[in-house]
Amino acid sequence: MFEKLEFTFLPAYAAYLLDNKFELLVDEQIRLSYELQLPLLEYFKHLGREELKELSKPAMRNYLMHIIENRLDKFIQTSINNWKQNQLPSLTKNQIVTKDISLTILIRKKVFLKYITDYTKDAATIVAIVEEFDAYTSKTELLMFACYTDIQQEEINRQLHLARQNESYYKRAEKLAHIGNWRWDAASDKLEWTDELYRIYEFDLSEEITYEKVAAYNHPEDNGMVQEHIMQSLSSGAPFNFHYRIITDDNREKVLHAVGEVLKENDRKPILLGTLQDVTTQKSVEKLLIENQSFIHKITKLTPSIIAAYNVNTGKYIFINEAIETLLGYDPQQIMDEGVTFFMRLVHPDDLLVMAEKNALALQAANAVAEQPDKEMITEFHYRMKHQDGEYRWFHTFGTVFDRNSDNKVEHILNISLDVTEEYKLRLALEEEYAFADMLIEHSPDILVVLDKELRIVTWNRKAEEHNNLSKEEAIGKGFFELFPQYNYEGWKNNLQRALGGELVYYPKLKFTVDSGYGEIFLIPLRNTEQEISGILCITRIITELVTTTERLQESYKELQRNEERHYRMINEVQDYSIILLDEEGNIESWSAGAEKIKGYTANEVMGKNFGMFYTQADRDAQLPQQLIRQAINEGRATHEGWQMRKDGSVFWANVVVTALHDESGEIVGFSKVAKDLTERKIAEDNLRSYAEQLELKNNELQLSNKKLQDAREQLAKNRTRYLIEAMPHIVATTASDGTLDYANQHLMDYLGLTFEEVQHEKWIDAVHPADKKKLLTIWMKCLETKQDLQMEFRFRRSDGEYLWHLAIAKPIVRAQEELFDMWIITLTNIHDQKLMDEKKDEFIGIASHELKTPLTSAKAYAQMLQMLLKKERNAEALMYVKKTNLFIDRLNNLISELLDITKIQHGKLQMSFAPFNFNEMMADTIELIQHTKPKQRIYSKGTAAYLINGDKERLQQVLTNLLSNAIKYSPEADRVEVAITNCEDHLQVAVRDYGIGIPKSDQQKIFERFYRVEDKATKFQGLGIGLFISAEIIRRHNADIWVESWPGKGSVFYFTLPYVG
Repeated sequence: MFEKLEFTFLPAYAAYLLDNKFELLVDEQIRLSYELQLPLLEYFKHLGREELKELSKPAMRNYLMHIIENRLDKFIQTSINNWKQNQLPSLTKNQIVTKDISLTILIRKKVFLKYITDYTKDAATIVAIVEEFDAYTSKTELLMFACYTDIQQEEINRQLHLARQNESYYKRAEKLAHIGNWRWDAASDKLEWTDELYRIYEFDLSEEITYEKVAAYNHPEDNGMVQEHIMQSLSSGAPFNFHYRIITDDNREKVLHAVGEVLKENDRKPILLGTLQDVTTQKSVEKLLIENQSFIHKITKLTPSIIAAYNVNTGKYIFINEAIETLLGYDPQQIMDEGVTFFMRLVHPDDLLVMAEKNALALQAANAVAEQPDKEMITEFHYRMKHQDGEYRWFHTFGTVFDRNSDNKVEHILNISLDVTEEYKLRLALEEEYAFADMLIEHSPDILVVLDKELRIVTWNRKAEEHNNLSKEEAIGKGFFELFPQYNYEGWKNNLQRALGGELVYYPKLKFTVDSGYGEIFLIPLRNTEQEISGILCITRIITELVTTTERLQESYKELQRNEERHYRMINEVQDYSIILLDEEGNIESWSAGAEKIKGYTANEVMGKNFGMFYTQADRDAQLPQQLIRQAINEGRATHEGWQMRKDGSVFWANVVVTALHDESGEIVGFSKVAKDLTERKIAEDNLRSYAEQLELKNNELQLSNKKLQDAREQLAKNRTRYLIEAMPHIVATTASDGTLDYANQHLMDYLGLTFEEVQHEKWIDAVHPADKKKLLTIWMKCLETKQDLQMEFRFRRSDGEYLWHLAIAKPIVRAQEELFDMWIITLTNIHDQKLMDEKKDEFIGIASHELKTPLTSAKAYAQMLQMLLKKERNAEALMYVKKTNLFIDRLNNLISELLDITKIQHGKLQMSFAPFNFNEMMADTIELIQHTKPKQRIYSKGTAAYLINGDKERLQQVLTNLLSNAIKYSPEADRVEVAITNCEDHLQVAVRDYGIGIPKSDQQKIFERFYRVEDKATKFQGLGIGLFISAEIIRRHNADIWVESWPGKGSVFYFTLPYVG
């Protein structure tokens, strides 16, 4: 912290004290760091005048300078601890002391503050020094004047031996500073040193020490420098002060600080005196401190939040980071120059007064209590600030005490401000959605009740109030079984627990106890943002009328069944008519007793045979049976009178009526054939007419009943479908086969602010973003023509004018039986937040990749330099680790390059350099490179390109490298990978085959998407899923194709094509 100080004060103190130069002593006290003075003044109080004179000599000056310089931290900590624990003696102030203290304070204010600003530009360091100085000034001054008074009155009675001759003093000093002293006589080559140096060099105390022995431990890179300093001092007589390294016997490295000077007596060879201190730890701490400072600087520079500190008295900022420019567009220096006044001009007028009041109250509260470093939070508040473009943005600011003055009052405030504009917009949108949802719930035609996990009622809409005759106040907060004890049985309990377990429970019909009506009930599990079950939505639709109608239809159906039964009984009981039922081809399916009586065949003899067997040969040759069937199909029935054949070969004249039978959809399901022996014509005609009319009447009644039942079923299905569509959070619409809109759920009208008629008249097209409209309409018209699915993202204007991204999906509906195209179903899904997050993610990837590229390049360079040095030293083990470091740096560099490629692709900036090149040479180089790093699996190639390829050679090599690396990675158990080239008419085709895990059919369409990765249940593979995305983009930029064929458990083949030159 104080490494820049010049430690010349020791002899200066002695001189000032001896000459009674008190004012100079005060000035020196102020110029230097007060933390260093207190321990020395305390020490000097007990020294005699002769000892002070001795301290003034140059040799002792260097020695004591070295002690203080290297034990600075301990001196500071000891003195601070003494102050804080109030262990220093109190001295009585007299008038002279009081007067001199006033003088000292005046000097301190003018000189010391100038010193610290010259020493450092770091605001936090300045504040810390001033705070410490203010806190302990009074004790400093008392000690200063106590020392001065003692010397002036000559009350120093204790004498100490000279520091160089006092062995106990040296040992205390050595023990305090971990410093060893040495003396080398160049004439006798005799080297003497203290015990501390034995410890530093790790010698045994019995070992003989020589200059050559000590020099042999010098670090090879520092040995020349050490010899140069010693020789310069011996030749010039100048003192020396330097750092150097030694290597111990166990190959550890230490850093030593050498300080000394030359003594010359007459013509004798000089004598070197000096000190050595082990400063290995201090140097490590200094390095770590520099690294931490650099890290903190980077953090404040890169953080997306505004960090600022200002003086509450002057309103000037002492620090503000670059985020103010990033988030609001203002130059940080402009705010530093103008201070809080400039900042206040940015705050929204509606927020300024509230923010100022909160800030003032918080500051007042902070000044009213003692300092609490762990509880210095002042306040937090939300407000808006104006961007340079005029737009106001929301910020969430946390303010805390940065420091206090000597009176324990707040001096500086530190603010951290987060841009929460998007969160505010999202919250407002959510509030609007919640309000809209509350309105829908309240005015829903269905009974809507929400239960929490404890089955307490939390929502109770108006329909629930009307149906149960209970107000919201009476219902909310009550338990479900408390309000509805009639449902407190195992069946209902189990169904509620199923819903709490995440299952959708449906009651098609439940009888009410309130009004004897019926309801259709859905129990829908509700989830919070963490997808945890938070309650149940109970939807009850009143279906009393529907149930009543269904019961009537069921009764009608039963009556119809009874009529049919009577009908068949009647047919079998009629002996004078041949009544049979035929299928669509005219084959016999039913045979009555009358038919057996008239024609002589039993049922077993005729079932499944064609009814043409009853006609004469002449009628069969004329295809009369077929004509009757066609007439019945076209006209509904056919009649004929003519000869019919009996089993015994005899004939009879018969009147025949063939009637077509239809199902509820109008499709022909068969025919009825009624024949009458006209021997007794009159009677037969009357009976036949009567029974035929009855049969037709019953058929009509059956068809009518069936139609009513079918209509009721279709209406019920439509109601359910319409409810589900309206309940969906998406926009859903349907169109006719030509694209004409015939239905849309309410979400579309609410979103556009239009009526259904306006939407139906294509007013929705005006809401499509101009940049997206042409593309959307073009794709839509093409889909209408080809009957293919549509999927597209586009921006859609909301009723408030804001464009939001939506995903449109349209699917054609084809009736399976007739293979007829019927309608389109269209859904629109809001993906705006996802789009914004993708953009932010792309921006982050780009920034992070660029920021990582520079330090990674530096790391690569240093690693290569270290590798060259280790090669020279032939350190095999260290060289192995450096090679591994290089390998991982290369991997990280490739990853960063891929991330940069993604960013370029997203912004359309991926550069391509097209030129003709030999694809065979490029492929051979690529295979050789990968085979060298992946020797386990052998890469086999087949075929060669017949012509040159026009493309970006490096990018295409990147594609081939990625496909081969993936083939090896995803086939860990295989021993081979194959590359095959096929020459086509105007292009070549490349196929990369592996025998690995394969890709499921459902994943093959997604494999070239960004960040998509193939996963295997048994094995986890590393990677981000970006290689194939980049490869696909490179191939597409070459106007070529890339695709995959794969079989799970058997492997995959990746294909791509490239056009030939010309």
